[in-house]
Amino acid sequence: MTEYHDLISIIMGVYNAEDTLRPAINSIIDQTYSNWELIICDDGSTDSSFQIAQGFIDERIVLIKNEHNKGLGYTLNKCIDLAKGSYIARMDADDISMPDRLRRELTFLLEHPEFDVVSSSTIKFDDTCDNLYVKPVIEIPEPKDFIIGNPVVHPACMVRRECLDAVGGYNESEETLRVEDIDLWIRLLTKQYRVYNISEPLHKIRFDYKTLERQKLKYRWRGTLVRLRGCKKLNLPFKYYILSFRTFLIGLIPPHLRYRLHILMKR
Repeated sequence: MTEYHDLISIIMGVYNAEDTLRPAINSIIDQTYSNWELIICDDGSTDSSFQIAQGFIDERIVLIKNEHNKGLGYTLNKCIDLAKGSYIARMDADDISMPDRLRRELTFLLEHPEFDVVSSSTIKFDDTCDNLYVKPVIEIPEPKDFIIGNPVVHPACMVRRECLDAVGGYNESEETLRVEDIDLWIRLLTKQYRVYNISEPLHKIRFDYKTLERQKLKYRWRGTLVRLRGCKKLNLPFKYYILSFRTFLIGLIPPHLRYRLHILMKR
């Protein structure tokens, strides 16, 4: 495999993640690819998240904070403003990156200039099990796939910096709060940028009852509105306007039932 040395800027927003932040940061420090910077923005945490991040002594880690909780879009844009790399990778404060994630994603983008975003499948895990199941991915998602669901794992992605700049980064409005990723994907697609998913899991995403509890119905409704606007921007047939309501309707199922169904269906 050809060795590359491009700088990767990893952006991480943190809010009250004291129980999960250490292993998340360590999974970046343990990467086989070493030319990275990790820009962490604490989004007004009320726990010890900021102090935990301060405890890491690595010159590649940049730590900033918001005085008050401003939301993920604002926080990630603040990280991007400081980023020096031509490639922007996402990371969440409660997930784990596999050791070869950064190398694999950068290699893909450098060797496939026809694609602008790369992500991967992910292993879902919780505190009781290190491997609940692997979430499969669509290798080359089409615009319709973003209306039916979310075919790209946001915290596992890497994006060319110029693409983010071309669409103005993340939307910071309340209309896209908690659905910043879907909004971003649709805006990238409208500019003809292309997405690829590596089928091998390069990332672990925390999935438990609390995860589903945070997916409140009002956020799912915002996602529906973003998708409805996306149907128009992407010139999709009328049936996809109807399918835009799919994720909202799933949200009507109580979180504890959805969690049990997820586990039962994946065993």
